[in-house]
Amino acid sequence: MRPSKGYARQDVSFTAVAIDTESRRGISVEQTAPHLNHEEIMRHVMVRYTTRQERAEENARLIETVFESLRNEAPPGLAYASYRLDDGVSFVHVASMDDGDDNPLRRLTAFQAFTAGVRDRCDAPPVTTVLHEVGRYSSRER
Repeated sequence: MRPSKGYARQDVSFTAVAIDTESRRGISVEQTAPHLNHEEIMRHVMVRYTTRQERAEENARLIETVFESLRNEAPPGLAYASYRLDDGVSFVHVASMDDGDDNPLRRLTAFQAFTAGVRDRCDAPPVTTVLHEVGRYSSRER
């Protein structure tokens, strides 16, 4: 299946890359937000996609395997969450990394297995979006 016009890069990277809306090419975070001090903040990315109905449960199981691996290996410098939307077939992943060039997720065998086949499971392929934090609150961080 060919991605529709406007979708992000062909690979699922969880790397801090933005999409230039005019050229549709990946550009670095430094180009999109030069006012941010990238040495002192985490890199935040969101990936969203829609699976085929018959592959949604398989996708969820693969994600659960990634989280099991994360619990066992506890890589430093990473915050990661995955969400299944109400439609049951759309998923959103949010990753925050201390070092956007060294994503600990990529070193996990379970994550490699998950990303290797994600496009085959999708109706709408993954789109990676860089997030620029404006603020954050958690009652757990008191």
